[in-house]
Amino acid sequence: EMAIGMPTQNAGLTHMWTQALFSNYMVMNYGFCEHDEARGVLRYPGWNPDEQRYSFGMSPDQGMWQCNAVMDPKHRSCRLLVNDKVLPFLSSEQLSLKLAVQPYAKIMFLEIDPQIKQLRSEASKIEFVDEQEYVLRKLREQKPRWTAYFDVLQNLSVSSGRSIFEVHEVGYTDTSHNYPSFTEELLNKTCEA
Repeated sequence: EMAIGMPTQNAGLTHMWTQALFSNYMVMNYGFCEHDEARGVLRYPGWNPDEQRYSFGMSPDQGMWQCNAVMDPKHRSCRLLVNDKVLPFLSSEQLSLKLAVQPYAKIMFLEIDPQIKQLRSEASKIEFVDEQEYVLRKLREQKPRWTAYFDVLQNLSVSSGRSIFEVHEVGYTDTSHNYPSFTEELLNKTCEA
């Protein structure tokens, strides 16, 4: 199905600046830029829903990078405000630690999640193996770029008493972001900043 009509976003200088910012984020945080697709996709009426799967808004880690790189590069004082009441078992500080190093969504969907699933399957076939230890060791070997993320998963797993797999889901695939969660108190903190 062909997209028709005008894009729902500004396609001029604003979009070019956005693309440059996204590209800088990719290079600074992932060491590469995808050359075969745009980071900030223009949305059109009639756009094929299958093509929209990886067209996300800004993730918290991207927002923090952008804020510190553009708004306050000297002091890097940006911080993430999270409503603790919508988190299943992590505090807002713990979630902030996780989101600060969490790979962006497309990498999570296409690389990390399938790898975790495969490694868990492998671990289940090995006698007397600690599943979490096996998965973390293999992830660190096979995906060294994301070691900081795996380290945070392990640390939060220990401090929360939950598995690394449960920690991995918080703020990413869980449902805590599916309903409004910003409170008046958080709004006031934001305005005071």
